Amino acid sequence: MSKASSTLFGTVVGAVASTMLSIPGHAADDVQPQIRDVAMKHVIIETKKPYADVCGFIEGKLGRLDQPMRDMLQNGQTDQLRESATRITRNYGLSIHYIAYHGKVLALNGPTENLKAYYIGDILSASKMTREIRAAGLYAPLRAVIYQNASGGTTIEYDQPSSLFGQFHNPTTDAMGVSLDERMSKLMHDAAS
Repeated sequence: MSKASSTLFGTVVGAVASTMLSIPGHAADDVQPQIRDVAMKHVIIETKKPYADVCGFIEGKLGRLDQPMRDMLQNGQTDQLRESATRITRNYGLSIHYIAYHGKVLALNGPTENLKAYYIGDILSASKMTREIRAAGLYAPLRAVIYQNASGGTTIEYDQPSSLFGQFHNPTTDAMGVSLDERMSKLMHDAAS
C-alpha cells in the first residue's frame, strides 16, 4: 500500500471510528445498561383437539381491540374506550389485541404451517400496571402461540403472567399478574378441552 493510500485509509478508518462513538446507542461512558436475570415460568398445554378448533374457540370467545377502539385511544375518548374495553373482555376478562400469522410467514423459508401468535390482554389491567411500572408494557399484552404439533393435535405455549410481572416487585403488578394467570389458564384450558 502506498503512503498516500495508507494515509487515506487511516483517515477513513479514524473518521468511521469517531462517528461510531458518537452514534446514540453505541457504548458511551454515560450509558451503562443494567442487565438482570429474570426467572419465568413457561406454560405448555398439549391437546388432541384440532388446531382449527382451538383457534376457533379463542377467536370466538374473545372480543377484539378493533380499529374503532384504536381510534378512540388516538382521539382521547377515554370514557368510550373504557366502555368498549369492558365489553370486549366480558368473556375471560381478556381480549385479542393482534394475531400474528407466523405459520404463513414460514413460507419465506419453506412450507407454511398451522401456527398463530395471539397478543391477548386487557387494556384496563395494562393501564393500571403501566401507570405503576412503565416497564410492565413489555408484557402487556401477553403472547401465546398456538400450533399444530407433530402428533396432529395442538400445542399452546405462553409465559405465566405472574412470573413476567413479578420481577417488578410491585403490589399492583403482582396482583394483576396473579389475576392474569387465572384468566389465561381458564381460557387456554377451555380452548384445549
